[in-house]
Amino acid sequence: MTNEIKQHLERSEHFIKVAEDLAKLNYWEDVISRSYYSMFHSATAILLDINIQRSSHHALISAFGEYVAKIGLMDKKYHRYLLDAFSARSESDYLPIANASKEEADSMIKKAKEFIKAAKEYLEKKE
Repeated sequence: MTNEIKQHLERSEHFIKVAEDLAKLNYWEDVISRSYYSMFHSATAILLDINIQRSSHHALISAFGEYVAKIGLMDKKYHRYLLDAFSARSESDYLPIANASKEEADSMIKKAKEFIKAAKEYLEKKE
């Protein structure tokens, strides 16, 4: 595993810890945003492992679907998690009045943790 991949996994872990801390403060929109970025960095690590780099969020999500989920490197549900998290993050970050709930935030943390675990398991199997 390259240093860059390790750094993305560390960033992923950092963001999920921040999301959990924000949840204790009832900052649901920020929980959703940080959970998305946790998944984003895990997905980036996976793509870097197969020599794929993308410069935008849409391109990264698309590449994850095509080169990881579609061919079965990871379960397809993780692509759905990433898509849903991106959409929720966009609403949470950009709408003037965000409407996130505790349940949505808790679900996003759970999915992000699952995503991180699956990404780590995939990368560890390759070593």
